[in-house]
Amino acid sequence: QFLKDENISFTGKINGNFDRMVGSNIKISLSEGSSFEGKVNVRNVLSPKEELINLKVNKLYISEKSLKKTISLVNLDSSLTKLEFLNFNGTFDGFLNNFVAFGNVNSGLGKANLDLHLNIIGGKELASYMGNIGIADFKLGKFLNQPQIGNVSLNASIANGKGFSSKTASADFSAVVKSFEFKQYA
Repeated sequence: QFLKDENISFTGKINGNFDRMVGSNIKISLSEGSSFEGKVNVRNVLSPKEELINLKVNKLYISEKSLKKTISLVNLDSSLTKLEFLNFNGTFDGFLNNFVAFGNVNSGLGKANLDLHLNIIGGKELASYMGNIGIADFKLGKFLNQPQIGNVSLNASIANGKGFSSKTASADFSAVVKSFEFKQYA
C-alpha cells in the first residue's frame, strides 16, 4: 500500500542473499520526492518481524507526502504531519519496529540531533522510548497551534518513555532550555 503507484529509481551495488545482504553506494528516489543515499546491511529479509537493518545514512529525505503516508501507515499521531518534511543523516540499527537512531534531523519546524531507542512493537499505545535529543529553533507554537509560543532550543534526556497517545504517554524527562520565545519575548 505504501509504495503503490510509486515510481522508484535505484542505483548502487548489492551483494549477498535474502539471509544477509550488503549494499553500498545505494541511491533510491521516489517519484514524490523522497530519497535515500547510503550503505545498507540487511539480514533475514524473508522472515517477517525478524528483519534486521543497519543503515549508514548519508541523506534520507522524506517528503511531506511520504511523511503523511508513513504516519498513517504506522498509526502515529497525525499532528506529526506539521513537521512538513524530514531530512536525516546518521545511523539506524535494529528492526523496523524496534531500533536505535543516531544523527541529525531537519524538518519544516526546526532542527534536532538525536540518540534514541524506539520500540513500537505493541503500537503507539504500548510504545517505549529513551535517549537524548538536542533541539534548535523548533517552532513549538506552530506544532501546538499556540501562536503566543515561538521557537524553543533545548537539550533533553528521556527515560522510561511509554506510549504516544495522550492517554498513555508518560516518561521521565529532564531538559536544559537554552531559549524559549513567548509572546515575542525570548
